Amino acid sequence: MLRLIDSDERPPRPAYRVPWFVDRTTAGRVDLVNMSQDTLRFVSTQFFDATHVEPARARGDVPPSGALRLHLPSDMTPESCRTTVHWHPPDDQEYAWTFVW
Repeated sequence: MLRLIDSDERPPRPAYRVPWFVDRTTAGRVDLVNMSQDTLRFVSTQFFDATHVEPARARGDVPPSGALRLHLPSDMTPESCRTTVHWHPPDDQEYAWTFVW
């Protein structure tokens, strides 16, 4: 349900900026680069399309400016593949973000 927000009301905390940059310069793979100043912990990825979902795969920690190289699953096409990334920044919340190839 929508409600009118009072101009004095502030959100409980500022929005969290997605720290990832997706480098798509090489066909068949993406490099997922950590653009934040923080080490992102417990990173995992999961690939899916309209008919198939792969199990999530743990990737470990990614330091600032570090990257994960992800290859397109053989049974998916760039037009249909989506990837969800899960991670924990220093505040220990879990975040998830989905991008398309």
